[in-house]
Amino acid sequence: MAVTDTGDIIKVDFESGDTYGDSYDNAWNRQRIYDAIQADGSIPNSVMVKMGNIYFMQDRALHIGTDNSNTYFFDDDGGALIWQGSVSDGHLFYNKGYCKINGLSAISEISSKRFSTKNCQETILIDSKIKNFNYVRAQNIIHDIVDYNNIRFIIDYGANDFTDITTNQCGSSLWKLSSLSSSFLRLKNQNATYSLILDCRFNLGTITFERIQSIDCSNDIRYYFGGYDIITNVINSKLDVTSYIISGTSDGSITNNFQNYFQIYIQNGANASAILKDKDGNEIISGTLDANGEWLLTDPVTWVQRYLETADGSIVKNELNYKEPFNLEVTKNGLQDLTIPNIYSSIYDKNKNMRIGSLEDTVVEGQMVGKNYVEGRLKEEIKEDKIQFQLVEETITFNAYD
Repeated sequence: MAVTDTGDIIKVDFESGDTYGDSYDNAWNRQRIYDAIQADGSIPNSVMVKMGNIYFMQDRALHIGTDNSNTYFFDDDGGALIWQGSVSDGHLFYNKGYCKINGLSAISEISSKRFSTKNCQETILIDSKIKNFNYVRAQNIIHDIVDYNNIRFIIDYGANDFTDITTNQCGSSLWKLSSLSSSFLRLKNQNATYSLILDCRFNLGTITFERIQSIDCSNDIRYYFGGYDIITNVINSKLDVTSYIISGTSDGSITNNFQNYFQIYIQNGANASAILKDKDGNEIISGTLDANGEWLLTDPVTWVQRYLETADGSIVKNELNYKEPFNLEVTKNGLQDLTIPNIYSSIYDKNKNMRIGSLEDTVVEGQMVGKNYVEGRLKEEIKEDKIQFQLVEETITFNAYD
């Protein structure tokens, strides 16, 4: 029997000869688990109650593939799965097999429990909600429009695709704890204690986050020192770079680059040469505009960098280095040189009365014009003063006297 009861956990594992669980096309789902419990005879029917497409797990956790990781679970019937009562195990939901959930709300009404996919083969969450768990332990999850609500910590153990995520009232919207790569795209974090935690207690290497939006969080970033050096690139994100807290005193360093993509459009600038410079005149990147006068930078540009360093239990460096406002210089034969100054990637937030990061690309527009030739002629007038000499002939008459 693939559905078993430990007295605390309903375990679902594929076994040879089972009707369900060998593929997504023939996977276990809530209805089939419910039917198996009802038909078993040894499992109390009360542990899983069905009301339409809302299912209640009473005094039981639900674990998928813990004994056989080649177990498949696929549920797209919508509704909810709600845990109630009392469960001893720390994980109300634990997937170690293959799990695909579409349009489901997973809700815990039991305090201090976890929703975990750590060490799973694959988990795909689509248009779903995860609510009221202490921890979400995420690994090998593909997210697509997922709402996390009232979660203490969302912990990234790596190999996750966080796309179109909304968090609300989470203690920490995202805690990166693994060197395994994950992608982070379009995260909206609301009413959290920390929008991001960057933890140096783990050798994370270089991490990239893209389009993260922090709304009404106590601190946008928590830097946690713990013995390693890490680099983070936060791209096109609406964060306040001055809203942060520092924890831990072990030696290490954190370089956090806040970056934006650039789109440059120059009329009459086909095949022109361009140089982007920082506020101090240092060249950041140079290139050639295309046949349409466009230059779409594939690598994001750092507009401000936070560098933190600890040594001997103390913070020895805490530097915030701004690179903006930028200048763009464009040149093309036969046209006047074009310089566009005061280019900002950050945006002004009137509520904070300061500049913060932007979700949008930095767009630069300009126009090149022809050269103005000024014809100068030097006219020299030479005046010749003529001095006229007049010879006056005077006739003198001599009288000769003999």
